[in-house]
Amino acid sequence: MASVSASLASLSLIRTTLAGLDLPGQFLRRTAAPLDFDEIGHAQRRAIVRGLFGAMHAPPGGVGLAAPMAGLDLRLVVASDGEHTLAMANPEVVATGGGEVAYAEGNLCLPGVHAEVVRPATITVRWQDVAARTHEETFDGWIARILFHELELLDGGFFTDGVAPEAIVATTPARRAAAALASVYAEPEPAAPAGAREPLRIVTLPPELHDLRRSVLRMPAAAVAGGGLDQLALRELLATLFLTLHARGVGELSAPQVGIGLRVAVVDDQREPPLALIDATVVERGGDEQAEVEECPSLPGLSCVVDRPERLRVRNHTLAGEPYEFDADGDRARLIAHALDHLDGVLISDHALGGLHRSDLDQRVEADLKLALGGAPPAAGGARRRRRQ
Repeated sequence: MASVSASLASLSLIRTTLAGLDLPGQFLRRTAAPLDFDEIGHAQRRAIVRGLFGAMHAPPGGVGLAAPMAGLDLRLVVASDGEHTLAMANPEVVATGGGEVAYAEGNLCLPGVHAEVVRPATITVRWQDVAARTHEETFDGWIARILFHELELLDGGFFTDGVAPEAIVATTPARRAAAALASVYAEPEPAAPAGAREPLRIVTLPPELHDLRRSVLRMPAAAVAGGGLDQLALRELLATLFLTLHARGVGELSAPQVGIGLRVAVVDDQREPPLALIDATVVERGGDEQAEVEECPSLPGLSCVVDRPERLRVRNHTLAGEPYEFDADGDRARLIAHALDHLDGVLISDHALGGLHRSDLDQRVEADLKLALGGAPPAAGGARRRRRQ
């Protein structure tokens, strides 16, 4: 793999809704795996912690973060309340006490949702640091609540679990924006449209973590068939994927890229009819291999040359689960192949011919910035056809 600046990308957070929390395959509902210090070396551990802190501090910002929130299947938590700055691997609650305290909580992965939650006032935690040293400490006050909140996420729990539905306050970003605008103009707040959706956030990996097998982006997705997802929920998932695809300006998007481990993807290059891929598999490849530059929103700022077959025959399924086959060639075949790779935990970096490179867009931005600041632009590289996935 070519050396690429680690500053190009960081970890990003899964974003979902109350309904999305209950979807089969929801990564946030997994029980996270212990961090194995032999499997994940010191440099990668430091990169993961740096990425988690980066994701935590990114707007709108937070005070704690569990690794599953960033699509990582690891028992790892970071927290910073202004007094304590902690990175805890394999934390376990040793004791709680001090009576119970109620406080309103929210979560960066569940924007616009708040609920009052009762928790013990103190928590004693045993954990390992990045260097595998063991610690044990009792925390109280604000940091104790942060740790309670984050540690339950490692077992697939959420602050809304066990809270009466009528006690959960949920407003979408679109609704909050409408309310703010109404306030500015002293107008009545408009009613939220029925079934309003919001684009989801796409899970990302920085260059030094592309090979991390504990990421949702690296885990083969589960089949929809027999997974407990009804047609209505599947239709809603497809609608949200299409919305996110168009919001990001990409040609394909898979469910694992938004933290849903199901074999579902959508394709829409706005030239041919949109396509929903449900438990799809390639049954035949044909034509010559075509080498083109590809990019991926899960690996932002990077590109690489990838060989793809010129033609594909694909077995797909309808919403009702009925199988059918279709043929695709050219650009559409490339988009489909890219999407199906995601369902198998494969990234473009695995196919990279000649290594990874900074994307044309990233290079153009840097050139404009240097010119604006009076410096010399970087040397132009060889032009190649670019495929934004």
